[in-house]
Amino acid sequence: MCIISTHEIGFFNAWLFIIPFIIVIYSPRFLHKKTWKRLGDTSWYKKKEKKLKLWMSLIMFVLIIYTIWLPLPLGTIWFYIGLFIVVIGLVFMFIAIENYASTPLDEPITKGLYKISRNPIYFFTSITFIGISIASASWIMLLMLVLYSFIDLKIILAEEQYLLKTYGESYREYKEKVPRYFIFF
Repeated sequence: MCIISTHEIGFFNAWLFIIPFIIVIYSPRFLHKKTWKRLGDTSWYKKKEKKLKLWMSLIMFVLIIYTIWLPLPLGTIWFYIGLFIVVIGLVFMFIAIENYASTPLDEPITKGLYKISRNPIYFFTSITFIGISIASASWIMLLMLVLYSFIDLKIILAEEQYLLKTYGESYREYKEKVPRYFIFF
């Protein structure tokens, strides 16, 4: 990886990874029309969470736009390692979103990947973008992702408080049994 990547608009740039990312993010919308609403529900956010979510969305937008100028170093070890990580991230992100969207609205999400992680969508979104930054050999993208992940954690902590209020003891038990990020934390 170079400290500063070359930046040029081209067809074989990192933006090619954004297409499957968008498909994965939005596919449950068409498969689960009733429960899809929950995925974007921020009605419970306080002013602080709204600001954090705005910053998180802005950073994600910048990351996505930045991929337009990141040439993929095809044929390098960085590209193949990153490609592998992106594919893993996208597959598991799809599974997590599917688990989320297929759960009835009045129940906490505890099935599928949610049996082993409380936040698989957030986790695999980050994994996907780590893969993109490795595949494009971009330290800048990786550093922006660190900032994104820090804000992401703040949102997750606020969501956990909301879920405790909403689901009470059943969520507390779930929280004690299932780690936030798979085997981490």
